[in-house]
Amino acid sequence: GVMELTERKREFLAAVEELYRETGQPVHYEDVAKRLEVSKWTAYDMIRDLTRGGFLRAQYQRLPSVGRSRMIVVPVSMEQEWQQNLVGILEIMQELKDKNPKTSLEILSQKIGKQSKGVFCAYVIVMSLIVLRSAIGSVKVLELLAGGLCPQVVLATLGGMMLGHYLKAKPDELKGTLDSYLPKYQQYISEVSDEEQKQLVVFLEQAARQLSTNSGIVFKGG
Repeated sequence: GVMELTERKREFLAAVEELYRETGQPVHYEDVAKRLEVSKWTAYDMIRDLTRGGFLRAQYQRLPSVGRSRMIVVPVSMEQEWQQNLVGILEIMQELKDKNPKTSLEILSQKIGKQSKGVFCAYVIVMSLIVLRSAIGSVKVLELLAGGLCPQVVLATLGGMMLGHYLKAKPDELKGTLDSYLPKYQQYISEVSDEEQKQLVVFLEQAARQLSTNSGIVFKGG
């Protein structure tokens, strides 16, 4: 049955939604504890109850520094937003397909502004593909995806390929667009949740296929 949302639980759910909106990142219970000035344990219990009740969805984030994962949560009501954002970015890419790379990058740069880390990465993926397209074609990207590497490695490798190509490209042609984004991208892909990494790989695959064919847009989230 559906869990009754007590006033108290509503307060915790609202705090998670607020934090998620502010950071664009899945939320850890300790952040909720700080926000509501309660003990970690209280926050942990509440978050667990809300997750069991189906209001929050649990994801896991690897913490290489301590060699373990921690549970983070996303408000179910806001998960759709992330999917819609990805579909929206694919649609923008579709419109830019026939423009020259410089124009495309300028247009995308204007949109990348205040985005969550995951959405920022999706924009950089599209920018990378647009630039790489002329250089190596999306075939290389699809080969990379077929390698069955873990999502973070795939995403990092794309960033590396991008940087390598970028440094060789005529600097004036694409100056100032990706230089500032690539280091941030490499940082963010290690910070988003495992689930978001997986979905970014699906996104990358769809974007690469879309650039190599003229098919319409199909986004299947994880």
